Amino acid sequence: MVRGERNIRNLQTPPKARGRVVVPRRRLMSDIVVNVTDSVNMKHTADIAHHSVSTKKKQPRQCIKSSKKPTLINKKLTRAARLLDVYGEPVVVGDFRGSKQRYIKQSLQNILGGNFRKKLPGVIAVILLTISIYSFVDSWLLNSRIKNAVNGAPVTARSDDSNDRRSSEGKDETKVSNDVIAKYRVAADLPRVITIEKLGVKARVLQMSVNSDGSMQSPVNIFDAGWYTGSVKPGQLGASIIVGHASGTTSGGVFNKLESLNAGDTISVERGDGKILRYQVIKKQTVKLSDVDMNSFIRPADGVSEGLNLMTCAGEWIKNSQTRNNRVMIFTKRI
Repeated sequence: MVRGERNIRNLQTPPKARGRVVVPRRRLMSDIVVNVTDSVNMKHTADIAHHSVSTKKKQPRQCIKSSKKPTLINKKLTRAARLLDVYGEPVVVGDFRGSKQRYIKQSLQNILGGNFRKKLPGVIAVILLTISIYSFVDSWLLNSRIKNAVNGAPVTARSDDSNDRRSSEGKDETKVSNDVIAKYRVAADLPRVITIEKLGVKARVLQMSVNSDGSMQSPVNIFDAGWYTGSVKPGQLGASIIVGHASGTTSGGVFNKLESLNAGDTISVERGDGKILRYQVIKKQTVKLSDVDMNSFIRPADGVSEGLNLMTCAGEWIKNSQTRNNRVMIFTKRI
């Protein structure tokens, strides 16, 4: 036992160095475990301390985004708010999932408040200026349309329906040029120009009615012909009536040589739409003024469905009546 205890003590206590090599005592496994454990614990403690210090630093705040997608109304309100920002302070666009009334109230406040009041006079001035420019342009365009319409409107020569018109019939002996005839316009279905090649006649056809005394009107100008509006239009069933002067005070009129027409001669009438209707003479009559039967004259000749009847004065001048004593009547049929 003594030797065993000594050996154990030698392991725990190194021998004195007296000229011998001292061998370090062997460390027990328990000491090694303790040292390793202490080292690990110290490192862990240092890591904990470092971590505790680092966690004390202020972390940046992160915005929490809503996972809910904005609705269509929210998008429209956002767009409207951005537009309203022009008239006032910036509109705060937030989460519109809340009360819509609150957002509308806030938008109205942004509109009515802030810089909008300062900008209001300028906005009103711009609006008034825009209205003025629009009115000016609209008036100019309207006047242009009216001017074009007037310039392009048919030039219709009409008879005078005054009570003293009859006294002026056949008094105008002014020549009617071809240019005036070419520019003369009437409605599409009315007679515009009458042409009698045999007589060298090309004249305007004016619209005639009835004088105050019941007599049929005749043109004021002796070189114009007149279509009686109480008869049918050329191209319709019945007879169209056209009258004209044989002469004036000093010159022969449009129908000065109407008596020279014979059966088979042709007459053409151009309507307002440019359509030309051709007629052939089938009968001629010369009767006294007192024997004229207007009821017969305004009808087509026997066996004719569409006709053109012409009439002019002839014979001796009756001073009291300011006309001649005879009438020449030409009856035609359409060909």
